Amino acid sequence: MTDFPEVYFLRHGQTEWNLQGRFQGQKDSPLTALGRVQAEDQGRLLRALIADWRAVDVWVSPLGRTRKTAEIALRNVPAMPEIVPELAEINVGGWQGLRRAEIEKLEPRLATGSQSERFE
Repeated sequence: MTDFPEVYFLRHGQTEWNLQGRFQGQKDSPLTALGRVQAEDQGRLLRALIADWRAVDVWVSPLGRTRKTAEIALRNVPAMPEIVPELAEINVGGWQGLRRAEIEKLEPRLATGSQSERFE
């Protein structure tokens, strides 16, 4: 049987724009105090799961929010994140920085979709 590597996916901590309900896309917004705590929590979780960091690869998007989350989460471990541009969030064009209500006013036919499809 083939052994497959364990893969862990982490999301960046909460940002100011997350808190404000703004679409971020490829724009950046700093982590909030809660976002920094979330990154610390992720670090504790990873340290509990991973005993040997020598064979661990860490990939992050080039966006500041992901790099800052990784920096905080990986404190005190021998892992250097590799920046992978393909991991960046999609560019949502003119919607970046806007709230859903603003988008619905500007482009009501494009801003369709069920709220039940949202990630929380």
